[in-house]
This record gives sequence, structure tokens and C-alpha cells, in this order.
Amino acid sequence: MAAGLIAAALLLAPAAARADECDHATTQNELNTCAEDNWHAADKDLNDAWGALAEDARAKLRPEQRDWIAARDRKCKATAAEAEGGSMYPLLYFGCMTEETKTRTRKLRAAAR
Repeated sequence: MAAGLIAAALLLAPAAARADECDHATTQNELNTCAEDNWHAADKDLNDAWGALAEDARAKLRPEQRDWIAARDRKCKATAAEAEGGSMYPLLYFGCMTEETKTRTRKLRAAAR
């Protein structure tokens, strides 16, 4: 049991260290990396919320979810387009992806109630 706790702590340590690093990110590369990490965390939350829905709710929402994903991707590419090819593109793109994903996650969680 203690070995499992130690292993879990070791797995979580990089994420906790990264979160602390993101609190103090100053370079564009650090900001971009943190923005992408934030999106991955938001996407995981979204997938968890989707998985928490009853199967019949997922079946009913599946077309809407697919449309939402496509619309989110288009919106975020457009949002970041002004910086395409520049160092700020990932920050703008992943920032948008994170916010859109968090909004959708809240809606899915509400639907699960």
C-alpha cells in the first residue's frame, strides 16, 4: 500500500511542479507550454464529464458534441489566426481551447444532474 502511495505521489509531482512553474511563467515558451497543459487538463475534465453521463444521454448528445468540437476548433483557430506563424499562436489557441472546453464541461455536468 505504501508503495502505491509513493508511486502516486511520484506521478503527481511533475504535474504539481508544472502548475507551480506556470504560476511564475514569464517567457513565451513557458506561457505556451502552460497554456497547452491547461488545455490538456480541461480536455481530461471534459472527457470525465462525458463519461459520467448516462449512455442514453451520451447517445442523444453525441451529434451535438461532434458539432461543438468542430465549432470550437474553428473558433480557436480564428481567434489565434492573427498570430499564426508567431510565437504567441499557441498561447492564443490553447487559451481559447481551454476556455471553450471548460464552458462545455460545465454544460455537460449540468446535463448529468
